[in-house]
Amino acid sequence: PILSTKEQDCSHMAFNNLFLRYEKEEETNSIMVERRKRVEGENDIFLGVNFYTEEETIGELEYEIDREKFYGRANLNLPQMIQNSKTLSKKIGFVTDPAIAIKRTIRIKPEESVQLTLILAVSNEKEKVKEIIKEYQNGEKIKKVFELAKVRAMEEARYLGVKGKEIEEAQEILALLLRPN
Repeated sequence: PILSTKEQDCSHMAFNNLFLRYEKEEETNSIMVERRKRVEGENDIFLGVNFYTEEETIGELEYEIDREKFYGRANLNLPQMIQNSKTLSKKIGFVTDPAIAIKRTIRIKPEESVQLTLILAVSNEKEKVKEIIKEYQNGEKIKKVFELAKVRAMEEARYLGVKGKEIEEAQEILALLLRPN
Protein backbone atom coordinates (compact mmCIF):
# COMPACT_ATOMS: atom_id res chain seq x y z
CA PRO A 1 0.00 0.00 0.00
CA ILE A 2 1.25 3.47 -0.87
CA LEU A 3 -1.35 5.88 0.59
CA SER A 4 0.46 8.98 -0.63
CA THR A 5 0.82 11.03 -3.78
CA LYS A 6 2.65 9.62 -6.77
CA GLU A 7 5.33 12.29 -6.33
CA GLN A 8 5.93 11.40 -2.66
CA ASP A 9 6.22 7.72 -3.49
CA CYS A 10 8.54 8.18 -6.47
CA SER A 11 10.81 10.63 -4.66
CA HIS A 12 11.73 8.21 -1.90
CA MET A 13 9.87 4.90 -1.71
CA ALA A 14 11.72 3.44 1.28
CA PHE A 15 11.31 6.61 3.34
CA ASN A 16 7.63 6.79 2.37
CA ASN A 17 7.08 3.25 3.70
CA LEU A 18 8.19 4.34 7.18
CA PHE A 19 4.93 6.27 7.63
CA LEU A 20 2.60 3.24 7.42
CA ARG A 21 1.14 1.77 10.62
CA TYR A 22 -0.71 -1.58 10.52
CA GLU A 23 -3.43 -2.90 12.78
CA LYS A 24 -5.63 -6.03 12.85
CA GLU A 25 -9.23 -4.83 13.14
CA GLU A 26 -11.09 -7.56 15.03
CA GLU A 27 -14.61 -6.18 14.60
CA THR A 28 -14.54 -6.47 10.80
CA ASN A 29 -11.75 -9.10 10.62
CA SER A 30 -9.72 -6.72 8.43
CA ILE A 31 -6.24 -5.30 8.12
CA MET A 32 -6.15 -1.53 8.67
CA VAL A 33 -3.30 0.65 7.44
CA GLU A 34 -2.86 4.20 8.66
CA ARG A 35 -0.63 6.68 6.87
CA ARG A 36 0.89 8.80 9.60
CA LYS A 37 1.19 12.50 8.92
CA ARG A 38 4.53 13.71 7.62
CA VAL A 39 3.78 17.42 8.02
CA GLU A 40 1.40 19.45 10.15
CA GLY A 41 -1.96 20.05 8.48
CA GLU A 42 -1.80 16.92 6.32
CA ASN A 43 -4.97 14.81 6.29
CA ASP A 44 -5.11 11.41 7.95
CA ILE A 45 -5.63 8.53 5.54
CA PHE A 46 -6.72 4.99 6.34
CA LEU A 47 -6.97 1.83 4.22
CA GLY A 48 -9.01 -1.20 5.19
CA VAL A 49 -8.50 -4.57 3.48
CA ASN A 50 -10.91 -7.45 3.90
CA PHE A 51 -11.11 -10.84 2.18
CA TYR A 52 -14.78 -11.73 2.40
CA THR A 53 -16.73 -14.87 1.62
CA GLU A 54 -20.03 -16.34 2.75
CA GLU A 55 -18.63 -19.83 2.22
CA GLU A 56 -17.46 -22.18 4.95
CA THR A 57 -13.93 -21.27 6.02
CA ILE A 58 -11.42 -23.44 7.83
CA GLY A 59 -9.25 -21.86 10.51
CA GLU A 60 -8.56 -18.20 11.03
CA LEU A 61 -7.75 -15.48 8.53
CA GLU A 62 -4.02 -15.46 7.78
CA TYR A 63 -2.08 -12.37 6.73
CA GLU A 64 1.43 -11.13 6.07
CA ILE A 65 2.52 -7.50 5.95
CA ASP A 66 6.25 -7.99 5.23
CA ARG A 67 6.86 -8.29 1.50
CA GLU A 68 10.25 -9.92 1.90
CA LYS A 69 8.84 -12.66 4.16
CA PHE A 70 6.01 -13.29 1.71
CA TYR A 71 7.98 -13.30 -1.56
CA GLY A 72 11.46 -14.16 -0.38
CA ARG A 73 14.60 -12.19 -1.09
CA ALA A 74 15.06 -11.09 -4.75
CA ASN A 75 12.19 -13.33 -5.88
CA LEU A 76 10.06 -12.15 -8.81
CA ASN A 77 8.18 -15.42 -9.34
CA LEU A 78 5.46 -17.09 -7.30
CA PRO A 79 5.76 -15.94 -3.66
CA GLN A 80 7.75 -18.45 -1.57
CA MET A 81 5.09 -18.65 1.15
CA ILE A 82 2.56 -19.80 -1.46
CA GLN A 83 4.97 -22.05 -3.32
CA ASN A 84 5.97 -23.79 -0.06
CA SER A 85 2.40 -23.74 1.39
CA LYS A 86 3.57 -21.95 4.53
CA THR A 87 1.27 -20.41 7.08
CA LEU A 88 1.31 -16.62 6.97
CA SER A 89 2.78 -15.05 10.12
CA LYS A 90 -0.29 -13.05 11.33
CA LYS A 91 2.11 -10.54 12.92
CA ILE A 92 1.47 -6.83 12.97
CA GLY A 93 4.37 -4.48 13.48
CA PHE A 94 6.79 -2.13 11.79
CA VAL A 95 8.15 -3.22 8.38
CA THR A 96 10.36 -1.40 5.90
CA ASP A 97 9.01 -3.23 2.84
CA PRO A 98 5.24 -3.34 3.39
CA ALA A 99 2.64 -5.48 1.65
CA ILE A 100 -0.75 -6.92 2.43
CA ALA A 101 -1.22 -10.61 1.70
CA ILE A 102 -4.38 -12.27 2.98
CA LYS A 103 -5.19 -15.98 2.94
CA ARG A 104 -8.36 -17.92 3.72
CA THR A 105 -8.85 -21.66 3.58
CA ILE A 106 -12.24 -22.51 2.12
CA ARG A 107 -14.06 -25.83 1.84
CA ILE A 108 -15.29 -26.35 -1.74
CA LYS A 109 -17.39 -29.38 -2.62
CA PRO A 110 -17.04 -31.14 -6.02
CA GLU A 111 -18.79 -29.32 -8.89
CA GLU A 112 -19.36 -26.30 -6.61
CA SER A 113 -18.28 -22.72 -7.25
CA VAL A 114 -17.65 -20.09 -4.59
CA GLN A 115 -17.48 -16.33 -4.53
CA LEU A 116 -14.62 -14.45 -2.89
CA THR A 117 -14.56 -10.68 -2.54
CA LEU A 118 -11.59 -8.44 -1.84
CA ILE A 119 -12.90 -5.30 -0.16
CA LEU A 120 -10.67 -2.21 -0.18
CA ALA A 121 -11.86 0.93 1.59
CA VAL A 122 -10.03 4.25 1.90
CA SER A 123 -11.05 7.32 3.90
CA ASN A 124 -9.72 10.15 6.04
CA GLU A 125 -11.56 8.60 9.00
CA LYS A 126 -10.89 5.16 10.47
CA GLU A 127 -14.52 4.72 11.52
CA LYS A 128 -15.68 5.43 7.95
CA VAL A 129 -13.38 2.67 6.64
CA LYS A 130 -14.81 0.21 9.17
CA GLU A 131 -18.35 1.29 8.22
CA ILE A 132 -17.69 0.70 4.50
CA ILE A 133 -16.21 -2.75 5.12
CA LYS A 134 -19.18 -3.75 7.30
CA GLU A 135 -21.59 -2.50 4.64
CA TYR A 136 -20.01 -4.60 1.89
CA GLN A 137 -19.70 -7.81 3.92
CA ASN A 138 -22.92 -8.94 2.30
CA GLY A 139 -23.14 -11.01 -0.89
CA GLU A 140 -26.43 -9.45 -2.03
CA LYS A 141 -25.10 -5.90 -1.53
CA ILE A 142 -21.96 -6.72 -3.56
CA LYS A 143 -24.02 -8.23 -6.39
CA LYS A 144 -26.36 -5.22 -6.46
CA VAL A 145 -23.46 -2.71 -6.59
CA PHE A 146 -21.85 -4.50 -9.55
CA GLU A 147 -25.18 -4.67 -11.40
CA LEU A 148 -25.78 -0.94 -10.85
CA ALA A 149 -22.25 -0.08 -12.01
CA LYS A 150 -22.75 -2.12 -15.18
CA VAL A 151 -26.09 -0.43 -15.95
CA ARG A 152 -24.62 3.00 -15.31
CA ALA A 153 -21.65 2.36 -17.60
CA MET A 154 -23.95 1.09 -20.36
CA GLU A 155 -26.25 4.12 -20.03
CA GLU A 156 -23.32 6.56 -20.08
CA ALA A 157 -21.93 4.92 -23.21
CA ARG A 158 -25.36 5.01 -24.88
CA TYR A 159 -25.87 8.69 -23.93
CA LEU A 160 -22.44 9.64 -25.26
CA GLY A 161 -22.88 7.51 -28.39
CA VAL A 162 -19.70 5.57 -27.69
CA LYS A 163 -19.27 2.07 -29.12
CA GLY A 164 -17.51 -0.86 -27.42
CA LYS A 165 -14.40 -0.66 -29.61
CA GLU A 166 -14.05 3.07 -28.89
CA ILE A 167 -14.27 2.40 -25.14
CA GLU A 168 -11.51 -0.22 -25.41
CA GLU A 169 -9.26 2.20 -27.29
CA ALA A 170 -9.90 4.98 -24.75
CA GLN A 171 -9.05 2.61 -21.89
CA GLU A 172 -5.76 1.66 -23.56
CA ILE A 173 -4.82 5.33 -23.96
CA LEU A 174 -5.82 6.13 -20.37
CA ALA A 175 -3.72 3.22 -19.09
CA LEU A 176 -0.67 4.69 -20.81
CA LEU A 177 -1.38 8.12 -19.32
CA LEU A 178 -1.87 6.78 -15.80
CA ARG A 179 1.06 4.35 -15.89
CA PRO A 180 3.64 5.63 -18.34
CA ASN A 181 5.67 2.95 -20.06
